[in-house]
Amino acid sequence: NCPSHMTLYNAELHSYRELPRRFSEFATLYRYERSGVLSGLTRVRSLTQDDCHIFCTPDQVKGEFALSLEIVREEMEVFGLDLRVALSLPGRDGKYVEAPERWEEAVDVLREAMQESGLEFTEEEGEAAFYGPKADFFALDALGREWQLSTIQVDLIQPERLGCTYIGEDGAKHTPVVLHRAVTG
Repeated sequence: NCPSHMTLYNAELHSYRELPRRFSEFATLYRYERSGVLSGLTRVRSLTQDDCHIFCTPDQVKGEFALSLEIVREEMEVFGLDLRVALSLPGRDGKYVEAPERWEEAVDVLREAMQESGLEFTEEEGEAAFYGPKADFFALDALGREWQLSTIQVDLIQPERLGCTYIGEDGAKHTPVVLHRAVTG
């Protein structure tokens, strides 16, 4: 869905004035899971996900991330779930795109937004997406096993690689930041 939403975004020229721009859908996703790891409704080969991509300026990341945090919190309160929240950071193993200054800035913005939200969270090194840091939300099932339910990911890399741009206040082309959000997991 990520490349599809970026293609949809690229179908028109965009101005900073119209950002943030949000694309959302309930989409069926397929994963090739080995048969030994399939488990009822929790580990399947086909699932429907509420997938959202938010295209924004770097200055809008904190506000959009905070709004997404609130949406996840409200949703999970409806279900009565007690969540564990993690700020997932890059590790040292090299699976992350090399852009140290961009990573540092994104981590700082997310950490600040999470602190201001009042959510208690842990920081977990080595759990970020290859393209940016993220917030992950976990709950326990009836057997005491932990499952990730929601995620909000900051994408520093794919928008540029897929040619996403907007015209900034200065009249020049800029690359938006994309937040990937799945609330109900």
